[in-house]
Amino acid sequence: MKIPFRLILLLSLYFSAQSLWAQTADADKITGVWLNQDKDKKFEVYKTKSNSYEAKVVWVKEGSDAKPVGSVIFKDLRYKSKGLYADGKVYAAQSNEWVKCKAELKDSKTLIFTGIKGMFSRSQTWTKQ
Repeated sequence: MKIPFRLILLLSLYFSAQSLWAQTADADKITGVWLNQDKDKKFEVYKTKSNSYEAKVVWVKEGSDAKPVGSVIFKDLRYKSKGLYADGKVYAAQSNEWVKCKAELKDSKTLIFTGIKGMFSRSQTWTKQ
């Protein structure tokens, strides 16, 4: 039995679209409001038009030294695979500069966020609100 080329093409397109949809759904699990490890800041993570992720400060505990509400705290974070994100930049307040960052979604409520400068890195566990 010979399968028509159009059917093969349609099935191929269908399964490619399904795969892309599943990958996008996985990638978007990082979106939402996250509370940092010190429980003194909340960030809203959202998808940009360029399909990267960034976060803005949405709440700061009184007396906390942080960027003001509405400020971008990280940008250009890209989904790689299975809960892993990389190639981003996070604002390092101590040195007043943007440094590399990555993130790992451990489960639906836990994100390990890491800032990297040279050989040094610092990680925090964030909790989804």
